[in-house]
Amino acid sequence: MSLRGKQSNQPQSMKKLLLSVMLCLAVSAGAQTYNFTTCSTTGRFGPDQTAVDAEYLATNLNGLVTINTQGIQEWVVPYTGLYSIQAVGASGGNSTWSTLRLGGNGSDIKGEFMLTAGQVVQILVGQAGETDAVGGGGGASYVAIANVPQIVAGGGGGASSDQDGIASVITNDGTMDSQNLFAGGTLGNGGAACMLVVNGNNGAGGGGFFTDGATPNSGSGNNGFGGLSFLNGGIGGQPGRLDLACNGDP
Repeated sequence: MSLRGKQSNQPQSMKKLLLSVMLCLAVSAGAQTYNFTTCSTTGRFGPDQTAVDAEYLATNLNGLVTINTQGIQEWVVPYTGLYSIQAVGASGGNSTWSTLRLGGNGSDIKGEFMLTAGQVVQILVGQAGETDAVGGGGGASYVAIANVPQIVAGGGGGASSDQDGIASVITNDGTMDSQNLFAGGTLGNGGAACMLVVNGNNGAGGGGFFTDGATPNSGSGNNGFGGLSFLNGGIGGQPGRLDLACNGDP
């Protein structure tokens, strides 16, 4: 996320600022640039306060980022102004089952927002999906204020053993799977999943902003578990394939 412009606390001197989220968040105001990252955190859970403090210790964000919910970074707007926010979701993981199949790209979306000094901006930076026998889905990148979404960029789909992952889109609703059987999330809700095959190797739905992704058959058999929504902490889903075909199996 990057923010560029002159620093000023005078409304008549407001400058247009640029904010973007691209697996990191860089904020530039005047001569300063603030870079928000995943804080080197991988896996289902985002960074905690220790990871954030270590990541930003030697930067101009030292002491300015707070974690109240693990994985969601909170930053206070320093100056009132017009912010152009660009968000980019993380890519899905590749599949290395027999031949290399590529994960889908995350979406890239931009908009302009008037932000007020003192507002708390909530930032969740999506992590790339795991590359394994079957690729994991990429995480979305979110920018919210008071739990109200300002801009959201969806993550790309993970690759299966025989299909590349589906790229994210910049519409309100997510895409269907590669077989056009199950819908992605709609209007900020979590995605669907196969609920019919009890002992299948079914992937779960990705979490949306408001609701969790679907979990196939309550996670029975080799099915995965759905990702949690932003409002529920944004925790990533769990893999299926409990036959140790994937390195991330429990």
